[in-house]
Amino acid sequence: MATWHCPFDADAEGVTLRWRRDLAESDKSALYRKALATFTSYEEKAALCKRPEEVDPHWLYAPVWSAVNRHYAHLGLDAHSFPELIEQLGILRYGHRPRVGDTFCGGGSIPFEAARLGCDVYASDLNPIACMLTWGALNIIGASPERRAEIEQAQRAVARAVDREVTALGIEHDEQGNRAKAYLYCLETRCPETGWRVPMSPSWVISKTRNVIARLVPDHDNRRFDIEVISGVSDAQMRSAEKGTVRDGALVYELDGKTYRTPIKTLRGDYRDADGNSANRLRRWEKHDFKPRPDDIFQERLMPFNGSEGEHWTVHAPKPSSPPSPKLTFSGSEKSNRSSRRIWPTGSGRVWCPIWRLSRVLKLHALVESAAGPIGIICLMPGSYCFLLKRKKLRATLENLHFP
Repeated sequence: MATWHCPFDADAEGVTLRWRRDLAESDKSALYRKALATFTSYEEKAALCKRPEEVDPHWLYAPVWSAVNRHYAHLGLDAHSFPELIEQLGILRYGHRPRVGDTFCGGGSIPFEAARLGCDVYASDLNPIACMLTWGALNIIGASPERRAEIEQAQRAVARAVDREVTALGIEHDEQGNRAKAYLYCLETRCPETGWRVPMSPSWVISKTRNVIARLVPDHDNRRFDIEVISGVSDAQMRSAEKGTVRDGALVYELDGKTYRTPIKTLRGDYRDADGNSANRLRRWEKHDFKPRPDDIFQERLMPFNGSEGEHWTVHAPKPSSPPSPKLTFSGSEKSNRSSRRIWPTGSGRVWCPIWRLSRVLKLHALVESAAGPIGIICLMPGSYCFLLKRKKLRATLENLHFP
């Protein structure tokens, strides 16, 4: 029979340790405290312990309430949780449960913690986003399990209804029923030297973790560029894709072995007016605009894809004589049987960035409207601007989009 002297490394010895079945939790806690006392640093203890929020609070604080009640016995306290303690102390001092007001609540951390401790909370903020975050922290994250189940059920119902509407509109599907999962967006402008239309982006790297890039392919017939999206590329191709067509305030691209460079301020037509103020020749968008006009300096490109592993596809630029509705063609063994899909133009955003699927925007609109009435919807796009679309404008935008 082998003999071990504590402490020893059970893993190194190949020994499996278990608690005795007749050992009470209080006995285990005493042994834990003795074991932790042997560690010399906080890091060693933290590596083996859980954070307070990861532990059942009733079990965690159960040993302290007897001492707390003894300490406040002369006041008649009998508390077994923080909310009970706070309520009883508040009644003793104020005659009611303590009230906490935070007039600049921000993200809601103070109101949330005060409510968790059992206080009556009043919070406000001038920033509507801060109010929304605070409301969500109190009413969604801090909701009871029954209320959370109701919210999740409502979310699923809204998601199903919006999905049916989007599917019926056909704005995310092609003729074969293939559905785009994400979209990439950039501007496009005409080079004054060559007359070619060039997509504008500071980088053509789409995903660094999956080595996905976009590559410009010249279309000499239409004097434009198709955009190839390729996944699983080499490190050298990733480094090359980091150099986009917008560099140091200029449009830079290569065509037939020659590099062309035009300052952005030249494309915009920057000048000084009679009063010496900076101005440019860009047309100001009007209220009814949701996509560029054919003669605008900056046009738009929208690229959908579904993000499958090993996927390789090309977004073809439209012919100059046709309205801007580029087509997407799949290539490769798994995608060879798919035909082209028509992509609708868009008028949102001004940078190359991933944007939300329209279904998510509609879901957000339905949730906001059901909670707060017929107000506008907020569409947040990473790396871009925040757009507020009124219901009327959203309806007009959908009616004017070019669907397949």
